[in-house]
Amino acid sequence: MKIAPSGFPNRLGEITSIEKKMNKFDLDGLRGSKITQLRPVSLRNSSRNRAFKLYRLATLLVLVLALFMALFAGQSSLPGSSQAALGQAAVATQPVKIQSNLPLALPDSKAEAQAFAAQHQSQFNFDTLNRLRLEKAVELGDVPASGLQSQSGNASILVAPSPALVQPGLTPLPTNASYSSNGNSGILAYTPANQTPGIPICGANPGEDIFEQDSAAATARDITAFLTPTFRETHTLTEISSNPSNSSAFDGDNDWVKLRLLANTSYTFSTANLKPNYPVSVNTVIELYRGTSTAAVTPVNANDDVSSSNPASNLTYTSVTGDNASGVFFYLRIYGKPNASCYGTYDLVISYTTLANPAATPTITSVADTCNDAYENDNTPDQAKELRVTYGITSPFDGLPGTPDVSSANNNVQAHLICPTADQDWVYFDLVKGKPYSLFTANLNNGLDTILILFQSNSSGVLNPLYASDDFPGMGLASRIDFIVPATTGTQTGEFTRYYAVVKDVTGNGLNNLSYKFVLQSPGNPKGDCIDNYEQDGVQADAKEILINEVQIHVICPDGDADWVKFYAKAGRTYSMKTAFPPSPGLDTVLRIFSVVFDPANPTLVVSQREIASNDDAAPPDLNSKVDFSVPVDGVYYAQVKNNGDVGRPGLTYSLTYSVAGGAATPPTVAPTTGGTRSTTTVALTATTASRVTATAAVSVTITASVNREVLALKFADPAFQKLWYYTDLAVTQNQTQRSWEWGPKPGVVLQEPYAQSPGGSRQVQYFDKSRMEINNPKGERTGSWFVSNGLLVKELITGQVALGDNAFEQRNPARLQVAGDTTPDNPAPTYAMFDSLITNGPANRATDRTGQVVKQGLSAEGAVQALSTTPENLKLSAFIKETSHNVPQVFYDFMLGNGKVYENGYKEGQLRDWVFAMGYPISEPYWIKARVGGVEQDVLVQLFERRVLTYTPSNSPEWRIEMANVGQHYYFWRYGRSLLEE
Repeated sequence: MKIAPSGFPNRLGEITSIEKKMNKFDLDGLRGSKITQLRPVSLRNSSRNRAFKLYRLATLLVLVLALFMALFAGQSSLPGSSQAALGQAAVATQPVKIQSNLPLALPDSKAEAQAFAAQHQSQFNFDTLNRLRLEKAVELGDVPASGLQSQSGNASILVAPSPALVQPGLTPLPTNASYSSNGNSGILAYTPANQTPGIPICGANPGEDIFEQDSAAATARDITAFLTPTFRETHTLTEISSNPSNSSAFDGDNDWVKLRLLANTSYTFSTANLKPNYPVSVNTVIELYRGTSTAAVTPVNANDDVSSSNPASNLTYTSVTGDNASGVFFYLRIYGKPNASCYGTYDLVISYTTLANPAATPTITSVADTCNDAYENDNTPDQAKELRVTYGITSPFDGLPGTPDVSSANNNVQAHLICPTADQDWVYFDLVKGKPYSLFTANLNNGLDTILILFQSNSSGVLNPLYASDDFPGMGLASRIDFIVPATTGTQTGEFTRYYAVVKDVTGNGLNNLSYKFVLQSPGNPKGDCIDNYEQDGVQADAKEILINEVQIHVICPDGDADWVKFYAKAGRTYSMKTAFPPSPGLDTVLRIFSVVFDPANPTLVVSQREIASNDDAAPPDLNSKVDFSVPVDGVYYAQVKNNGDVGRPGLTYSLTYSVAGGAATPPTVAPTTGGTRSTTTVALTATTASRVTATAAVSVTITASVNREVLALKFADPAFQKLWYYTDLAVTQNQTQRSWEWGPKPGVVLQEPYAQSPGGSRQVQYFDKSRMEINNPKGERTGSWFVSNGLLVKELITGQVALGDNAFEQRNPARLQVAGDTTPDNPAPTYAMFDSLITNGPANRATDRTGQVVKQGLSAEGAVQALSTTPENLKLSAFIKETSHNVPQVFYDFMLGNGKVYENGYKEGQLRDWVFAMGYPISEPYWIKARVGGVEQDVLVQLFERRVLTYTPSNSPEWRIEMANVGQHYYFWRYGRSLLEE
C-alpha cells in the first residue's frame, strides 16, 4: 500500500517533470551530485562555457553508453527485457566498502556550519517549497497569477495557501490579502483585508511532534529520567481552541508531561522560542498539577503571559518535603490560549536549583551515565548504524516549517547523544529511487546545535557531500534536509541506493545531556514505501490483469506483501504460470491459483475462494515457483504470489509469466462455483510446502446466507483469524445470543511484529478489543488448535517486558492504564503497573488453596490489598489452579467452562472456549475494586490471567455481568501510543 500526497508528484513522470522545472538532476545525479558541484570553478562564468557544454554532452553520451552496456551485460534465466531490469536492481543492492577518511573536514564552528550548509543546500529548501506551493495554488485557481512575486532581501515570497491547507474549523485565508514568508523563520505572514474580530487567522499547521499522543494526563510522558538542570525540548501545538480551557468543549491541543520532583528545590517551568511570532503568535498557557502516577489531581500554579507584550509562559515552584514521596507525581499542561493563539512550535524549558540541606530524595539522572548511547560506536562512516525509514501520512515537502509528520506505527526514531566533545553520529540507509525523503534532527536538549550532512559514495568508497543543513526554518537549532532520490525512466521500480549521513554539534560541545532525535521520514503506508508498477494489488479486488505470454515485474515489499493478478483461461487447455528471479537473499516465492467469486452487490467483497493449484519450489534447490494447471470452465481466475516467511523489502524483485503449457495437467477436483442464489460461501487456504501442484484445502470457513453484508465486509488478516472470531462472536454480532464479547465487535489493526522464532523474524498479528491474534509459524499445521495463538498481553502490560521472541524481551515501563473501566484520570481502578507485586513470579505471590471461602480481598486505587468487612456480593472460590497457585471464583470458573451458541459451518451449541488457550492461567487472586464504567463508579470483581482480564459487575444485567476487559485496546495504546479505536 502506498499513499500519494495531494499536490506532490507520485509517479516517475511527474517527478521527472518537477526535476526539469527546477533544474534538478541529470545522469550525474545518479551518483547524487549536482552538475554545479562537479564543474571546475574556472568554467562556471567564463568564455569557455560553450566548450564545457560540449565536454558535458560527450560525458553524458559515454555514461549512457556505459549504462546500456551494463544493462545487457548480465546473464540470468529471466526472459527478454526483464533480465536487464533485474540485473540493474541487483547491482544496486551491492554497496561498496566505505572508507573512513573523507575528502573534506567537517565544520567545526557555527560560521563554518552556516557556510557549508549554504554551499550544499538541498534543492528543496524552504523558499523553493513555498514557491512550488504557490505555483500549485495558481494552477488550481486559488490565487491569481499576479500573486506570484519575489521580493528582495531575505528570499521572501508572496504565498497564498490553498484553502485545503487551512485547518478545518478555522476561518479560511482570504484571497484578497497580501502574504509573505519570513526567510529567518519560514512562517507565513499576511495582512488580511477583513479579519474577523476575536478569531485569529493562522498560517500553516506544522503537524504533530513525536511526543504525541500526550493530550491528556493519563497519556502524559514521564520525563523524570531525562530531567537535567537545564532541560529543553521542542513541542508542537497542532490545534487551537475557540473555547475556554476549563470548558468541556475545549477543542485545542494539550501537551502533558509527568515528572518526579526533588524535595526542597526551586523549579522554573516556562515556554520559549514561540513560533510563529507574527502576525498572530503562539500564545501559551502553562499549568502545574500535583497528582498520582496516573492522574493530575490538584492544581498548584499557572501562568498565561510573561508580560503584556510577551505571550510566553513562566511559573515557579519550590518543592517541600513530601513532594518526593512514593506515588507523588507532578504534571505540566501546556496549551494555546483560546481565541488568542495560533498553532505552532514552542520550547518547554525546565530548570531547577537545589536549596540548602535538601531532604533525602530519589536521584534524577541525566540522559545517560556515560557518553555511550544505544548506537555507539558510530563515530566514522564505516561504523555507521542503519537508520530505518519512519513512514508518515503526508509528504515531507509540504512547504511547512518545523518537523515533518512522523505519525506511524512504524516509528524508527533514534535517540542519540553528542558526547564526548567533537562526537559524530554516522548512519546509513537504503532509499528507493524516485521517492521523496526528509532527514532531520529534532528535540535538541541543553543548547545542542546540530549540523546534518548527507553523503553518497563514489565507486571507490569515498563519500562525497550532497546536502547539508544547519538551522532549518521553524526548527530552531535543529537541521532538516528534504530531497528526492534520483531516478531515470530506465530505473527498475523498487531499485534503491545507499546513502550516509552524519550529525555533529557546531559549537564544539559534547556532554552526556546533549540529546536529540534522529529521523528519516517518507510518505507511505506504515509498513514501508514499497511500490511496483502494478500496485495496489494486495487483495483480490485490486488484482491487475496479466495476458497470455506477458511478463510482469513485481516487488515483494513490505513484509507480508501479496501480489494478485487476474487472467482469462479456457476449459480444456493447460496453462503455466511461473515466477523467476536470480538468487536473491530473502526471496522464495509461493504461487497459488484461485477461483474467486465476489458479492454481486459489492464487487470488492470476496464471498467465495477456492484454491485450484499451488507451488512453492519448482525444482529444489531452485526457489522459483511454477504451476501447470487447467480450469473447469471458461472464465476469469486469480493468482497470488507471496514470499515464504512474509519477508518483504525494496529490491526483492521477480518476474511473473503466464503462458499456454506444452504438457498436460491434472484437472482440479473441486467443483466450480456457479451463479444464482448463494446458499453457502467458502474461504479456503492451502498451506503447502511440497514442490508439487496441490488442489487440497486445509482451512474452510463456510458462511451461511444469514450473514449480513456488514459482517462480510469485516477485514481479517488471515482466514484462521476469521474462523476463530466467527466461532464465538458471530452469534453475538447477529443477535443470536446475549453474552459478552470474546474478541470484540470487529477486527482491528493488522501488523507484522518482530518475533525471533518466526520465519523472517516477524509474525502476523491482528488486534481486537479484548486481545490479539498471532500466527507465529505460517507454515504450521493450519488445522491445529494452536496455529493461531493468543498473546500474553496482560503479563507484558504488568511487567513492561514486550516479547520479541521466546526468550527475547524489550523492557519498557509497566502500563499505567486502568485494568477495568474507563481510561480516564478520574477512574479509581488500579493500573496494570500496580499488579507487579501481586502476580505470580516464580515462587513469589503464590496463594494457598482457599476453595469454598468468600472473596473478601479488595484493592485500592493505589494498589493496596485490603480485607473487606462487607462485600458487594458473597461470591465463593470454587477452583484452585495449581500451575500458578491462584483461586478462581465460581462465577469466573463457570464462565471459563461455559457452553453456548457457536458458529462452525452453521450455528450449534458447543463449548465456548478452551480457557487455557483463550485466557492463560490466572496470575493474580480475585479482588473487589472501584471502577468508573461509562462515567458511573461501580463495584467490580477483577482477576488477571496471562492473556485476559475477567471482570464481574453485579449491577449489570445477568448476560453482561462477566466481561473480558479491553486488554487489546490497552496493550495497543501502551505499545504504540495511539488508540486502537481510531486506527
